Amino acid sequence: MRVDGDLTSSIITTGTVDTSTVGTYTLVYSITDSASNIVSTTRTVIVNSSLDTTPPVITLIGSSTINLNVGDNWQDTGGTANDNVDGDLTFSMSASYPVDSTFNSVTEYNTLTFTNTGTYIITYSVSDAAGNTTTVDRIIIVSAAAASSISFVNGTCQCPNATVGDTAVINGVTYTAVDNSTIAGEIANGNVNLCTTLVTICQACFETILLSTLTLVFGIQQQLMI
Repeated sequence: MRVDGDLTSSIITTGTVDTSTVGTYTLVYSITDSASNIVSTTRTVIVNSSLDTTPPVITLIGSSTINLNVGDNWQDTGGTANDNVDGDLTFSMSASYPVDSTFNSVTEYNTLTFTNTGTYIITYSVSDAAGNTTTVDRIIIVSAAAASSISFVNGTCQCPNATVGDTAVINGVTYTAVDNSTIAGEIANGNVNLCTTLVTICQACFETILLSTLTLVFGIQQQLMI
């Protein structure tokens, strides 16, 4: 039997919700009729953190500017990515490589070779679960290779501007620049692919060749006597 009718306006609410603070809150709704019958129910309110609008942070491994010569091989060391909500996103990163380069995938990174001079950009990007995206660029400056200090002129190896010890690979052969003080040692070590433009006195090289020849002859005579 209906006694008190609509008691909505008599509902008592206890508890509060702080929407500026992350947490779980409980509100209790209760009412008492004229016969002192009490009824209550609860509502749980969960306040989450504010909408994630902070993008991840990419940190490059190695310099952000790389200087190379045409034909150089360079291994891209990549970078790391971290997000304030999602944590480590390093393995979610992607990289956009320049068109004018060749690269081969290796264990973790890529080895690149640039075929032309110019300034190129590698763009690394990553996104978090909320859709915030970050991009970071690495600048690659590719220059022409320096001219070799050793070359052949009219069939003769020339190295007037070389530093002693400089080497150059010409037609698959490695040539070494020598002077008066180093030619004998190179010959003694069996290196005969020498650029001798810097040699002005060759007495030492003749002595070394003579000594090597005498040693060889003596060794043959010893073998014949056994």
